[in-house]
Amino acid sequence: AVVSTQSTGSPPPGSSCGETKREDVFLRQLRDIVGHLLMPQKQNYEEELCVMVQNALKEQPEGSTLPRVIERESWKNEKFSSGLDHLRLAKSVSDIIQNIQRNKRKGSPH
Repeated sequence: AVVSTQSTGSPPPGSSCGETKREDVFLRQLRDIVGHLLMPQKQNYEEELCVMVQNALKEQPEGSTLPRVIERESWKNEKFSSGLDHLRLAKSVSDIIQNIQRNKRKGSPH
């Protein structure tokens, strides 16, 4: 048997995993946003949500629909103006997550 000296979970040298890693970070951030939207609101709720959205925007892959989704929910200048529909935003972000996961499965070589 051949024993690999590579640690499990690390990509083989030369593979283009930068995009995948970024996508995984983006997915995690989107899940955090959905979780935050579905939790009972507490102090600093809106502030924390805005920071989460800003971070996700920094990590989003090319062609992401996140900017369109948050603009629909009155996102302006790094925060939401009035009338944010939390459930609708959570549903829209969940849809983005599902689309990314579907595309990942399609594009995976396995």
